[in-house]
Amino acid sequence: MRRLAVDGTTVTATVDGTHVYGVGLEAARIGLRGRCACRYGSEGVFCKHCVGVAVAWLADGAVVGEPPAGAGVRRAAAGADLRTAHRTKRALREELDQAGMP
Repeated sequence: MRRLAVDGTTVTATVDGTHVYGVGLEAARIGLRGRCACRYGSEGVFCKHCVGVAVAWLADGAVVGEPPAGAGVRRAAAGADLRTAHRTKRALREELDQAGMP
């Protein structure tokens, strides 16, 4: 996995697999949404590449914040809404549990 970045409520990464895949996650009130360039992701499945990015993000603290005013990608920093981060971690844990991931 390369270039894991958080921009507001969006997480992006490049994942090396059979091919190189662009993966994006969005923390929403209803849970975690994922998109991937692989064949399963293009069918709307929360694929293994999305799970991999979610696990890496969770290991990195799973912090989200407000979208930045300026352009560009940056890591979420101080001032992130901790309640949102907690809900997002809970949603991610539920997604991983449903997928049978430890």
